[in-house]
Amino acid sequence: MSSLQDFPYMIIDQILITKIQEGDQKSFDQVFLHYYPKVQLFINGIIHQKEDSENISQDLFVQLWRSRTSLAHIQNFDSYLFTMAKHAAFHYLRKEVYHSTESIEHIPPQEDYSSEDEILAKSLLEYIRGAIDQMPEKRKKIFLMSRIDGLSNEEIARELHISKRTVENHIYCTLCYLKKLILLFLIIYSIYLNKVH
Repeated sequence: MSSLQDFPYMIIDQILITKIQEGDQKSFDQVFLHYYPKVQLFINGIIHQKEDSENISQDLFVQLWRSRTSLAHIQNFDSYLFTMAKHAAFHYLRKEVYHSTESIEHIPPQEDYSSEDEILAKSLLEYIRGAIDQMPEKRKKIFLMSRIDGLSNEEIARELHISKRTVENHIYCTLCYLKKLILLFLIIYSIYLNKVH
């Protein structure tokens, strides 16, 4: 029997989705093993909290299994999954903002902030993109290959003809840089909410 690695994943996605809709646990396990590491890395690249990114990723796949009967309309599973991951990551960051704000002063329930949630998500995404765009070209390329393309450090090193340690150093420096910027963004946004409300 052929393994998943024998075929381009886009080809087998639809086959596996059909089986998952029918409740095939083995097909779901195959999808989980293939996508979970990439999803976890993607989410961690946004929130910079390894343990929380693992929990969010696991919850996402639990949600995917529970809603498996509604997967028939999906044309591009990869895009669908990473869109779910992006929304989950931003939801996490929004909760962090609210918790930070509540520690300073009581604020109304979250449902009163639906428009501000959207503003925060869009603003933070643009903020992160801008910060990444301003990084040195080589560092930016390595980071995107790791967090967006889901390549391992070894794969990046081979493709760019550099050492694995160099890749690790670039990614570490980028994560430290982005974490500081995101924390600053969240603090400023929290202060803004506190002043407005």
